[in-house]
Amino acid sequence: MSDRSIDLSGILEKLTLLNAVCNETLRLYPTVPITIRIAVRDSYLAGHPIPCGTEIIICPWAVNRNPEFWGSDADEFKPERWIDDGKSNNNGGADNNYCQMTFLHGPRSCIGQNFAKAELRCLLAAFVASFAWEMDMRPEDVMAAGVVTIKPRDGLKVKLTKLT
Repeated sequence: MSDRSIDLSGILEKLTLLNAVCNETLRLYPTVPITIRIAVRDSYLAGHPIPCGTEIIICPWAVNRNPEFWGSDADEFKPERWIDDGKSNNNGGADNNYCQMTFLHGPRSCIGQNFAKAELRCLLAAFVASFAWEMDMRPEDVMAAGVVTIKPRDGLKVKLTKLT
């Protein structure tokens, strides 16, 4: 890296609204909306016994939209959840980190989560700086689907106009 190179990642991390939009998108649309884990030892979960070998379904889609954690507007896209007094927060207003399960937690969490977040910030910043966006379909017609990862069922039609 030369002395003249720019730390783009550091710059993008300071863009409060960009980070809020990315965090809210990842909250509402986790790439992997449901996954399974197998208990490796006898344990308890919320006071319930979990025998070794039990398959446990984890649903980030449901956790990330739970009104108990996110309020009555849990299903609404509200990037401002991630901003306090003009600065980014890391919890979106939820009580703890386990209210946001997009990348899971603990030793089996997504190893690439920081890279994925940085990549999303860079891509979104580049697109917003280069194009005017316009939906080419009704927002209510966009339906989440997918088997392993989430995507719009019938695609996402957007008109991009190059900015001059």
